[in-house]
Amino acid sequence: MFEKWPTPFGLVRFGVAPDHPEVKAVTSDFHKVAENIKFYGNTEVGRDVSLDALRDAYDGVVIACGASVERKLRIPGENLEGVFHARKFVGWYNGEPLQNVEMPQNPDVVIIGHGNVALDCARVLKTDLSNTDASRSAVPKLGTANRVSVVGRRGATQAAFTIKELREIAPITGLDRSEFGDTEASLRELEISKPKKRKRELLESLQGSEIRLRFLLKPVEFRGKGRVESVLFEKCELEGEPGRQIAVGAGTFEEIPANLVLCAIGYLSNVPGFGIVPRLDHVGGRVVGHPRLYCAGWCKRGPSGIVGTNVADAKETVASILEDLEGGGNDTTPAKFIQLPASSTTWDDWLRIDRHERDLGSEIGAPRVKLVDISDMLRVARHT
Repeated sequence: MFEKWPTPFGLVRFGVAPDHPEVKAVTSDFHKVAENIKFYGNTEVGRDVSLDALRDAYDGVVIACGASVERKLRIPGENLEGVFHARKFVGWYNGEPLQNVEMPQNPDVVIIGHGNVALDCARVLKTDLSNTDASRSAVPKLGTANRVSVVGRRGATQAAFTIKELREIAPITGLDRSEFGDTEASLRELEISKPKKRKRELLESLQGSEIRLRFLLKPVEFRGKGRVESVLFEKCELEGEPGRQIAVGAGTFEEIPANLVLCAIGYLSNVPGFGIVPRLDHVGGRVVGHPRLYCAGWCKRGPSGIVGTNVADAKETVASILEDLEGGGNDTTPAKFIQLPASSTTWDDWLRIDRHERDLGSEIGAPRVKLVDISDMLRVARHT
């Protein structure tokens, strides 16, 4: 396993919300099989070792690099200070190296997008995470947001967030039912989908005020002098058949004050040898046109699904690998074929980092205190 960071676990460590320890517990499954793998951390494919070198050294190579590139809105003001992609914000509060967000105290926040990531960000902005593994630099500012508006361009029926995520913010969330966008097509969508109907029932019960769900608003401009001060939205109407409705601008506008904006509008994959793509073209996990090259996770299916969804996808890829290998392959050791960087980390190095972080956490009543500086990780990893 070749990993960009000195530590394993990728999205579980740097993407799952700190107040979801039950999801992070999946790491215990990897610890159980650690003796059966070789781990090379702080080794980035495409920088420290080429994809071609790996393909020469192994019978099969699985690309599982996720989706780490932010989709852009491409509207005026997107480069203003205070406008961030949600991925950067999530990485910052989860202690991902090289991520930093200058968050004002008691900010007025606009979150653009209606997926689970958007709701995660909204919840974190209103939650005290001091007893979690959230980054210690982020903890003092999280939970301090003033107004939080979560804005989407389509109606309530089309919102992508799940009922589970909605329940977590339900007590502090409110909305305006007149913005639901209940066209005949939307009502038909509710009739034929039990999950959407259950989600609608929960939406209609919301009476909170700390987080505001807004619908039928399309961002057209971030406004401010140097730093964002507001977001200009165009009001939208829905057109199209059930399940295929699109938001069309109505020609009227609304401006929402904000000095922090998070854009949660999706991700692309940056795959070594392939560049930036929505996902890899594959059949059953086999990358099309590239023998012995496979894919799994978000670079395979796109940035969607929970841990369980991606486990099922991984099983499909593994089945393809086993079928191609027909029961066996060469017992290759990458050190024989590949020059690894001196700063590459091993599983034992990770165990030292893990123990150190847990010890720091025990001193303050948290599961761990994550090291966020790579040099600190390497210092601890090398200390025996």
